[in-house]
Amino acid sequence: MKKLGMDIGRKLKDDCQHIQWIDLTQNDFQNDTATVNMIINGLKKQKELIYVGLTAQDSCLDQLVKIVVPKKPPMGLNIRNSRLGKHTTDYLAKQIVN
Repeated sequence: MKKLGMDIGRKLKDDCQHIQWIDLTQNDFQNDTATVNMIINGLKKQKELIYVGLTAQDSCLDQLVKIVVPKKPPMGLNIRNSRLGKHTTDYLAKQIVN
């Protein structure tokens, strides 16, 4: 599954930039930092993204939240089974209040 996750990340990063909706929650690669980082780097290239679902942990989740929050119009975020650290929680709370 890690290979599949890396392939998805590479495809998002290098080959396609038209994804609007993607949900990759609850996959076997959710705890592999390199794979999740590759997917997040691919998501950064998606200009029309309106919804993303990705299970991530710690620093990976920080990166994901930072690409989602400033989007206009707002986009949907599903972080099911993710572990939110204090920094990510504080950042999300601040963005929601503003």
